[in-house]
Amino acid sequence: MGVQIDLIVPPIIIGLLIILIFRLNAFIMETSVDNRLNNDMQTFAEVTSRVIQEEVKKASEIDSPGGAGIPDTVLEFIIADPWGVSLGEKVTIQRSGRNLEVIKENLDTATADTVIYPSSLSVLEFNMERKPDTAPQPYYLNVKIETESNPNHHASMRDLDKTVKGFAENEIYLRNVHRICCIP
Repeated sequence: MGVQIDLIVPPIIIGLLIILIFRLNAFIMETSVDNRLNNDMQTFAEVTSRVIQEEVKKASEIDSPGGAGIPDTVLEFIIADPWGVSLGEKVTIQRSGRNLEVIKENLDTATADTVIYPSSLSVLEFNMERKPDTAPQPYYLNVKIETESNPNHHASMRDLDKTVKGFAENEIYLRNVHRICCIP
């Protein structure tokens, strides 16, 4: 009995082409999802940095986190009423799980309002810096932010422990603290 090669080869070639096309499509999809994840983690880090900067912009009294060059994970400061009508607000910025948490407590009524920003945080550090070193008050707040993806967010099935990270660092000049502390 003879085998007819010309009847067997075309279905094999078509099958291999179909497998190649599906594998190429899966690779393009994995790459697209991973690129999007890279972009999302970096965007989360940058947006978190901007949120902190906007909150700290109004600070008039700030607790010096960490001490001498030691970073801290919680930042507390007071937003004073410039007209003296009320005591102002105490603001606490911290990491809560993988989220950024901003707690604003009204000092007159002792009520607190909490805003949680989903940020995929893995590191949030605050460090006060004096420039010059002999300054009575710290005038710069250094913020270090690191975001990290969850392995479940990846399209790839090969690396179950693979994560993507985003980084942001910001040096914030504490204009109101400097102005209020040093007015004669």
